[in-house]
Amino acid sequence: MHKLVSKQYGMDNLPEGERCVVETQNGTICGYIDKRDEGVYYKFKGIPYAEPPLDKLRFMPPIPIKPWKNTLDCTKDAPLPLSIYVDQEVQGSEDCLYLEVSSPNIKPNKPLPVMFWIGSCNFTFYIDHILDPTPLNNGDIVFVRCGFRLGPFGFLSINEFTAPGNVGLKDLILALKWIQNNISKFGGDPNNVTAFGSSTGGIEKSDKFEIVEEMRKLPAQYLMETYTTWFINKYKWDNDVFDSVFKPCIESEFEGQPVFLCKSPAIILKSGNFNKVPIMIGSNNVEAFVFQFIKDNFYEDYEKYNENIRLLVPKSLANVNSDSLKKIGQQILSFYFNSAEGLNEHTRVQYLQFLTDYYFLYYVNKTVQIHSQVAPDCPIYYYVLYYAGEWFVPKELGFFNSIGHAAEVPFIFQIKAKDSKFYKGSCDSLTTRDRFVKMWTNFAKYGNPTPNDDDELLQITWDPVESEKKLNFLSIGSDLTKGRNPFRKRMAFWDNLHQEHIILKIITHMSDMGLRF
Repeated sequence: MHKLVSKQYGMDNLPEGERCVVETQNGTICGYIDKRDEGVYYKFKGIPYAEPPLDKLRFMPPIPIKPWKNTLDCTKDAPLPLSIYVDQEVQGSEDCLYLEVSSPNIKPNKPLPVMFWIGSCNFTFYIDHILDPTPLNNGDIVFVRCGFRLGPFGFLSINEFTAPGNVGLKDLILALKWIQNNISKFGGDPNNVTAFGSSTGGIEKSDKFEIVEEMRKLPAQYLMETYTTWFINKYKWDNDVFDSVFKPCIESEFEGQPVFLCKSPAIILKSGNFNKVPIMIGSNNVEAFVFQFIKDNFYEDYEKYNENIRLLVPKSLANVNSDSLKKIGQQILSFYFNSAEGLNEHTRVQYLQFLTDYYFLYYVNKTVQIHSQVAPDCPIYYYVLYYAGEWFVPKELGFFNSIGHAAEVPFIFQIKAKDSKFYKGSCDSLTTRDRFVKMWTNFAKYGNPTPNDDDELLQITWDPVESEKKLNFLSIGSDLTKGRNPFRKRMAFWDNLHQEHIILKIITHMSDMGLRF
């Protein structure tokens, strides 16, 4: 059931001058005008783009929303996807396939660029409801985001028709189609849409079966709470700390169902068979820092690693014999930790850097290298964030004050508090946000984050990557500086490790195809 205009919703309580009505392809919607000191913004929340994925539609691809006759009230926040918040509590609803549009002008002289935000962390955590897009709107951007299914609801796959997998990604595709068909009504340009986001996930081929019908019968809250308990317990014991059981997979083809991924993204990238557009990509200097906030007693792993060095080898590389495993572990220990000293309280920084390199930086770097090979005429803007913001946020959001995973988010959005006010930041943090937003919105407008050489705020030209051996990048600290080939020695270590151990080459190749031993 979708919200129709009635006295129980906010629409009827709005003065006529604060309403904004738009005619979409599915029907009329009513949003509200948000007047602030910074400007005027046209907000539309809870726009349905798909039928609620309930009952028999659980685990199935999304179905486009049917048209409605009455005006739909789009002044209230839609339910969040069922997910885990940073305090490890379950939040949200299974009925979550709604869009939010925020526009600085619904009738501009010239259509405005559109930025489509894809949220979530590891296809499990979700904090989008505290992210306010006003800074992007102030850059003359129409901002869109959508709820999409996460965890088991979005990524359960048994390689059968009843649960084909990747339905969370198919939600996003349907939302993008909605943007193409409707965003002009909100002042946006359907021919200039930039998809952007934060965080990461993996790809896996699945062969699980005979569980879907039973899982459809479970209450959604119970299913998510059970998954949360398993997820947290897994993180207490598993050395593959950034893995997730429910994530994108390579699909089989079923009659009447669209396929999102029939090959691994790594294979597609290396083939060059993809839409070649300008890319902005980067990472934060110590991505693994965030894990201190989501895993209790994070550093208590030291002793088990010192007792069994094989455990130091990431699980995705651990399918080798015991002697090779020990040798690889010793090489990692020697390179990152000074093997004579081992892992202890004094090597915390090295421990975080090791996790960061393997789970994030190495693969970002390889992606940039491969892309520069297969699409040399397509500009790649590569960055590394070295600046830790100073945001006055509660303890559970302390990872924003780091150079860890998701630390870039408050440089793009304002962070909302529970009372709907915004958390403040230091002057330097706000200046860095201004720079971030200027470069990100420039990229959406022009395909170039620094199109003007004389920009007083940026005072720099961001050079794109030249080649796989010349990885130009922008270092984002308290100032903006240029660099080339970030983390060169550490990236070379992982390249050499794969070259030395031929079995790792095979594992990497199999992983690229979405297969596990």
